[in-house]
Amino acid sequence: MKKSVLISLMIVTISVPLSFLFADSDWQCWYHYKASLDLKDNVVISVAPEFRCKDYLDKYYTHIETGLDWKIKKWISVNVSYRHIFTRQDKDWNQEYRPQVNLTLMHTLNKCKLSNRCRIEYRVRNDENSFRYRNKTSCKLPIITLLHIGPYFAEEFFYDFQVDRINKNRIYAGVEFPLGQKFGAITSYILESNMQNNSWLGINILKLEFKYNIN
Repeated sequence: MKKSVLISLMIVTISVPLSFLFADSDWQCWYHYKASLDLKDNVVISVAPEFRCKDYLDKYYTHIETGLDWKIKKWISVNVSYRHIFTRQDKDWNQEYRPQVNLTLMHTLNKCKLSNRCRIEYRVRNDENSFRYRNKTSCKLPIITLLHIGPYFAEEFFYDFQVDRINKNRIYAGVEFPLGQKFGAITSYILESNMQNNSWLGINILKLEFKYNIN
């Protein structure tokens, strides 16, 4: 068991440069809410708004995402979704229109759930269109029965085709726990690193997610 956990953690962090592990003092809070409805043939439809704040209360970003997920096999799923984004710049709010396609591969190794999600985004912002590729590798450890929580770790990199380079990276660590038969929650710490002026700048993020299954 210890060996499988170690292998899983290595998979999550193997592509992360050491410079990503240091962040400045900036803190943000993200609040994510998701309602999903199970349809037939392993198809799920969902709606998910999210709000992001600087210094906990200063909201600078919001989006709402609608998506359709199809679990083709036990080890592969496809998701098509659309995200409508509002980002504040000074006193103005800018909009972004973002259709996206996701392909997720899944595998279980000694009760550890491994996944790799590949995402292609088409970003429409102020008459400027661009593509971005995101790849997220996750490892969910076995549920701790006594506490009813499921720890997880993940790493995600962002490749921007417009600048032809990886210019963002996120490292995740968190726990998932039930709040009832249909409700669940995830609390996470995220270290986000952004490439600016040829140097990496870090942001500390506390993310709270709440999930509800309508069925």
